[in-house]
Amino acid sequence: PTPIEDFYWAFFILGGSRVSEGATLLVAINSIKSGAKKMGMSFQDYVLNSCDPSVNVVLTEDAAAVLSVIITASCMGLATVTQSHVPDAIGSIFVGCILGAVASFIIFTNVAALMGRSITQERLDKINLELESDIMIRAIHDVKGIDMGNSLVRYKAELDFDGRELSRVYLDKQDLNQL
Repeated sequence: PTPIEDFYWAFFILGGSRVSEGATLLVAINSIKSGAKKMGMSFQDYVLNSCDPSVNVVLTEDAAAVLSVIITASCMGLATVTQSHVPDAIGSIFVGCILGAVASFIIFTNVAALMGRSITQERLDKINLELESDIMIRAIHDVKGIDMGNSLVRYKAELDFDGRELSRVYLDKQDLNQL
């Protein structure tokens, strides 16, 4: 237990951190708002159900950083006023809890992205319909679609081609007299 020293530089650094983290948080919020608007979703639904894992990572990390800086500065101010280490220790515990909560939220919302998330049946039907409209394809079997995030989809299907149609198209392109 030694006397608490002057926190002038610590407050100065926390102020700079608050400005820079606050600016990135505003950029993240604006980016998410525009993404949610494009997808026709609410802000909350976009963050909780987004196929892009980086969305909630950036938002929650920036929000946690801003909140942690505010808590840290408040607790350091209390420690300076009261000349006690207890507020600083309590602030550290709060910041640790915030970081744990953010990590848990990121794990919860992104576990499906790590494992592979199936695309919606509506989207799968749209892809199948496009393939079935091709005259060369007779049938589609064993269809699988996985949303990889960032508007990237992996699609796999076994296609049964129409041999007669394939032959007809091939022969139409050939000079039959030469054959």
